[in-house]
Amino acid sequence: MKKYFIIFIALMVLGFTQCKPAPDGGNGNETRIVKVTCEIPINKSGRSDFTNLLEDGSVNWSNGSECVYLAIHGSNPQLVRLENFAQGNPAVLTFEGEVTAGLINDGEEYDVWYFGHSHQSPSNMTYKFENNSIKGSMGKQSGRLETFGYNHIAKASVIPTLTNGNGDITLGLIGTLKNQIAILMLDLENVDELYGDAIIGTEYSLEYNGDSDRFEIDVVEDIHAKIQVERAKGISYVAVFPNAEENTEIRYEEKTSLNDDAKNYKVYECIIYDEIKASNLYYHTAPDGKTKLALPWSVVSSGDVEHDGHFHHYVDLGLTSGTLWATKNIGADTLYEYGEYYAWGEIKTKDTYKINNSATLYLNMKEVLPESNGDISGNKNYDAATAIWGPEWRMPTYAEQMELFNECKFEPMKTSHGTNGYLITGPNGNYIFLPAAGYHDGEYGDIQAGNFFGHYWSSTPAEWNDQSLLLHFESSYTLCPYYGNRYYGCSIRPVLKKKADEIDHDHK
Repeated sequence: MKKYFIIFIALMVLGFTQCKPAPDGGNGNETRIVKVTCEIPINKSGRSDFTNLLEDGSVNWSNGSECVYLAIHGSNPQLVRLENFAQGNPAVLTFEGEVTAGLINDGEEYDVWYFGHSHQSPSNMTYKFENNSIKGSMGKQSGRLETFGYNHIAKASVIPTLTNGNGDITLGLIGTLKNQIAILMLDLENVDELYGDAIIGTEYSLEYNGDSDRFEIDVVEDIHAKIQVERAKGISYVAVFPNAEENTEIRYEEKTSLNDDAKNYKVYECIIYDEIKASNLYYHTAPDGKTKLALPWSVVSSGDVEHDGHFHHYVDLGLTSGTLWATKNIGADTLYEYGEYYAWGEIKTKDTYKINNSATLYLNMKEVLPESNGDISGNKNYDAATAIWGPEWRMPTYAEQMELFNECKFEPMKTSHGTNGYLITGPNGNYIFLPAAGYHDGEYGDIQAGNFFGHYWSSTPAEWNDQSLLLHFESSYTLCPYYGNRYYGCSIRPVLKKKADEIDHDHK
């Protein structure tokens, strides 16, 4: 009897264990799965991509499978693939997937991500989804706007609600999917590939960031990465990742010879002096203020201005004299950096700039350099541009600064990094940027008016021996000529010794 009683008790315990509900609603031996649904509207006016990328037009999507990824944060972060199969032209796409019950909290905010043309076969996919992350490349990110779709990366917030007693979940979209990339309108007629800051993030990944408790896009900077544009000619569109900390620069090389000699190509550059914002279209406006034009290209280098292993680029602004201006200040690594400061007629920087340590103060340069009437341009003993950048470069003369002032459009502006300065556009549409670097005056506390004044030395002395001529600007006006004490530490923007027609001749 005791034996049967023990067996009976054992069966009771086993039955209780089998029937006891699991904490998440399962039966205790398996993980319960619930269905997740997300409805996303698309453009009803035509078959289009549901990101509604730009107001100008739509982006096609094909019949077949599309998918989005639900990014679940918290103690068990993961990406969940939600799929849709559609034909024709529906007004709404319904994405469905499955998730472990209990991972999603009712009423909490999550993100859904979309990566363009996800229906493509694995060999043609622009990204891979594995190990709870998405990795992809933006190597071919150009084409016509109406067919643009391979490189959409869009995100929207969603709030889940339980829809029935089974625990199934509906994701309510907050707003619309917003593209995480921007579009530049460019003329790619003679362009084979693009490179530079514009394709920062040519390689990207969507991975979990523990600090923010979110899945976030991370981009890989690679200055050697190229955008292939063999299928995009004429006025086309190029996708770029937003870059809120630096100017956006893209470039291409135009070969004028079949060999790889550095003297047989030119480098063209397009610069956007403002932060690139997601889901924006960037273009140039025609004189009528309405017509959209491709962003302008500038010639920045012929590839043959090299000194001590460093290349210094120039721009042809279309000036009457053919003078070619450098794109950066001496000592600057980027277009918007201040660079270094030099007292007039000196070729080295100093800790402080005072009257008692000026090398040329009260020096009559017309007597020292009678052959140039006292102008130091190109003299390696007095010209910092020639001494530091090499014999191809020199300081601009007063006359050349006046030409810049008279023939170009000066626009006061502020870059995305908080660097004030002037955008100077030449008659041909090419441009340079002069940062408001201030100046050094050790007699009154060293640096003065940083990010407010711009003092750029010319090579020309003034009529009196304690001053020289310079280009001066402030936030609201520009003065040329302007006079500065020679002991001041000022910026220098070099010019090339060759003229524009001489450079063109080198490459014919």
